[in-house]
Amino acid sequence: MGGPVKPMTPPPAPQVARTGGNRAGLQAVTLPNVNAAFPAEIMSEISSLQSSVSTLQSKASLTEVQADVSQLDQRITRLSHTLEAVRKQGYVYSGDMDAKLNDFAGQWQQVKPQVDNAIYQQGTALAQTVNNLRGPLTQLQSNPAQAKGMLPQVTSSVNSALSNVRQVESNIQGMYQNIESGVGEIGDRLELIEQTLKLFSDVKFKLAQGETPVGAVAAEMGTDKDSPTVICS
Repeated sequence: MGGPVKPMTPPPAPQVARTGGNRAGLQAVTLPNVNAAFPAEIMSEISSLQSSVSTLQSKASLTEVQADVSQLDQRITRLSHTLEAVRKQGYVYSGDMDAKLNDFAGQWQQVKPQVDNAIYQQGTALAQTVNNLRGPLTQLQSNPAQAKGMLPQVTSSVNSALSNVRQVESNIQGMYQNIESGVGEIGDRLELIEQTLKLFSDVKFKLAQGETPVGAVAAEMGTDKDSPTVICS
């Protein structure tokens, strides 16, 4: 933990463009359902294939990564406001957070356009790959009697596309993973500081001149009327 510092102006909230869950404007991918009256001996394989098709359909436009990116945008903004608030309440310790949050916000402003571009480019390529499965899936659905011979190749193609989607997700997440981790650490620290200040606001004694709250823990023994233990400096 950093030592006491003069309260600093927190980093400016990053200016971000938000377009809801679909930042990149990618179209949702729709694939045929596999639900015809197939022979009983392959129904378990058909069920597994349909599950993979549903997963592929939901992940192909990278909506999970897009939501992750939007949440990181919002968290940096929220932590900026929280840090400003605790400084205004007189918390002068952990001065390294101001610089770290400012640094992470700056890094994110540089990386975010690259991430958005990767989402659009990779999402467009994935959509094309996934849409190429329409033909085989439609053929499978239209020919239940011949499904047993077609099933291995169709299943392999769907699983390959799904593996590709997951790899793309991982690659894009790797572009901002360190920033997300660092911001999360600052968030955890700020949460503890907010708890400290809340406990401090509940105590029934006055601090000596120059004393400020450093940390606090709730009392574990005693009566309901006991005040929390507050560490001051």
